[in-house]
Amino acid sequence: MRLVPYTEMNVWFTMYRGSLEFAILEYRTALKGRESPVVHVQVGMCAHGCGVRFDVNPHGITPQMWNGLVEFDARATPQQSDAALAVNLDCFVRIGGCKDIIELLPPVWAHAGPGKITSRLVGLSQQLEESHGFPSPDDF
Repeated sequence: MRLVPYTEMNVWFTMYRGSLEFAILEYRTALKGRESPVVHVQVGMCAHGCGVRFDVNPHGITPQMWNGLVEFDARATPQQSDAALAVNLDCFVRIGGCKDIIELLPPVWAHAGPGKITSRLVGLSQQLEESHGFPSPDDF
């Protein structure tokens, strides 16, 4: 009998023409049943910016509590980058493990009622959905 579910953290690095372009951190807890929570944090390492400044998925209010992605690059604010990297290391030793992405990365997501979560930070995709407009070129 295991009191602490299997929890793992992996990091991948992507190189392009001899330069570090991205680092991707994957953090997950293997729970019994259908859904085990996993969080991916993608960090763009290019000096000029890689990917988008900052984005979160899921965003807004949603029942999707088991799979999360946070993406940021050098143009993100300190609040955004700090939140994206503040994984809850207690999941490695917590009895019963971490049950959802809120517990894996609490600065990014919060509970929004029974069976629902909300993003604490607004990313590019949420800005686009809410504005129904076009992003600024600075957002990419």
